[in-house]
Amino acid sequence: SSSSTIPNPAKFALFSGHDTTLLPLLASLGVWTRQDFWPPYASSMLIETHEINFDGNTDTSVYPNTNFAFRLIYNGQVWTRRIPGCPD
Repeated sequence: SSSSTIPNPAKFALFSGHDTTLLPLLASLGVWTRQDFWPPYASSMLIETHEINFDGNTDTSVYPNTNFAFRLIYNGQVWTRRIPGCPD
């Protein structure tokens, strides 16, 4: 079948890495520069995907052309607002 939908999308995905894996991800999101810190031992980074337009009342000026948003959590702190272009 040439269907573009995934019949049973994953509800949870887990990836493991090292500090040298976290740094490029943080840098690609615009939240880490060379002047910043090195990730401490046992650091964690979570990227949560949320459906935001399940009731049709999403502010389209904040979230145009999408029904989904994400939240970045680094070592237990929400860092989404640090990403350039992400709304408050």
